[in-house]
Amino acid sequence: MSKDITNNDILQAIKELSEHINQVDQNLTDQINQTDQKLTERIDQTEQKLTDQINEVDKRLSDQITKMGEKLTDADQRLTEKVDMVDSKLSVLSDSLLKTQAEVKVLKNAE
Repeated sequence: MSKDITNNDILQAIKELSEHINQVDQNLTDQINQTDQKLTERIDQTEQKLTDQINEVDKRLSDQITKMGEKLTDADQRLTEKVDMVDSKLSVLSDSLLKTQAEVKVLKNAE
């Protein structure tokens, strides 16, 4: 019982294989597109997370810089007040010393 294979049978087999290859190709293309879309979404999410983290760090650093500036301004103001106080004390001491020197000179001249 041998079966004769005709040109129509061969042509039919080629058509079926071609359809199957086209279907596999379409399935692979769909999978590639889905994978590409998922990767793009993950990359976008990761970029957004990194952007959010960078913004948060930037805000914290900005806040710390502002606080340090305020502390420096306060320290400068206190230092200025102390320098003014020392200057005033030196002025008073200088006046007192001049007065004492004048009194000594008057006493020396009186002798």
